Amino acid sequence: MLFQPILTSMAAKEIGSFSLLGESIIMTRQYTTKQFEGRGSPVLPSPLTERRKATNDTWKLPAQRELIFLWAIQGSGASGVYGLDLQRAINECSQGCETVSYGTLYSTLKRLKGKGWVDSYEGEAFGGGAKRQYYFLTDSGRDLLNAVTQFFFDLQHWRPVRSDAN
Repeated sequence: MLFQPILTSMAAKEIGSFSLLGESIIMTRQYTTKQFEGRGSPVLPSPLTERRKATNDTWKLPAQRELIFLWAIQGSGASGVYGLDLQRAINECSQGCETVSYGTLYSTLKRLKGKGWVDSYEGEAFGGGAKRQYYFLTDSGRDLLNAVTQFFFDLQHWRPVRSDAN
């Protein structure tokens, strides 16, 4: 048995553009109705799929911990978040189910900086200690989160179509 969506209608409108991993992506909001076993559901285009088609490249989701860090940093806004506050936010928001050690915290932040999704700046020192590093999302990091959010939305709303064709 095959699973195939049957395209029934489509309309598209450009809503913006961004760069993802060095590739320019034009975002459109497509309202496509696909027939899934007698039901229709709106399906939005995926920037990841468009990038993959354009570059013939494979794409992998960031690791779960990286996504958690990116979403937590996104919540801090343009001012950024201090590393240990990020650690506390993850612990509090998960109600203690997700804990991040000091070593994991800074090695993950270093990896995110290396990928170009996060950057940092040096803030003031408190209590005679070292100056604090504040982390914030880069444009590439925000674009990635938008693309991942779209992927999860598409996945959540995907429905198989059963076909009798062999």
